[in-house]
Amino acid sequence: MTVQFVPAEAIDRAGAAELPSPGAEALRSVLASGTTRLLAARDHAPAAAEAAGPWVLVEPLVPAPLLVIAGGGHIGQALARQAALVGFDLLILDDRPEFTDLGLYPPGTKSLCGDVAGHMAATALDGDTYVAIVTRGHQHDRAALAPCVAGGAAYVGMIGSKRKVGLIRQDLLASGAATAEQLERLYAPIGLDIGAETVPEIAASIVAQLIAVRHKGAAARMPTG
Repeated sequence: MTVQFVPAEAIDRAGAAELPSPGAEALRSVLASGTTRLLAARDHAPAAAEAAGPWVLVEPLVPAPLLVIAGGGHIGQALARQAALVGFDLLILDDRPEFTDLGLYPPGTKSLCGDVAGHMAATALDGDTYVAIVTRGHQHDRAALAPCVAGGAAYVGMIGSKRKVGLIRQDLLASGAATAEQLERLYAPIGLDIGAETVPEIAASIVAQLIAVRHKGAAARMPTG
């Protein structure tokens, strides 16, 4: 089998249209897996392509998802460390300078100190953005959540007991800051129900939920009743 590699800089727009293609379905499969694969071109006869090529090496260049962590306390720091290991870029939001110190977080982390709700509202929450709200109290969580519920983030999770989560839901509904449909997307209490008790365990339960949403589009939720 012979494989010919063509440097990307040698391909112009006109030339790209003439390259052998593995087909749309194969390309979608590679993007979904995030791994480099060698594929037979399907714009030739399948049997001939399997036997002798042409072959196409497809390397997906997928941007890392962004995890926005509201709250730089112990859980936020543990979450940042574990999320970095599975490929998330990190943005930390906190109103306390000592908890936005980049020395607390993995290399490459960004942080913003000040009004968490304001910073959250100014952050582009698109389909490659995940939000974990793990601040130090009820009012801070509510303030951080309000700008997120109507956004397009792939995931929004908020820490807290079932009682606290219920109170925040009622408050957002009563004030008109969120609709019931928008709140249905919220993962709260945050994380998978694995019986987590320690800070590292809680962080692990959150990261597991992030992975499930990233790869499957949804994840199990903790009971709220």
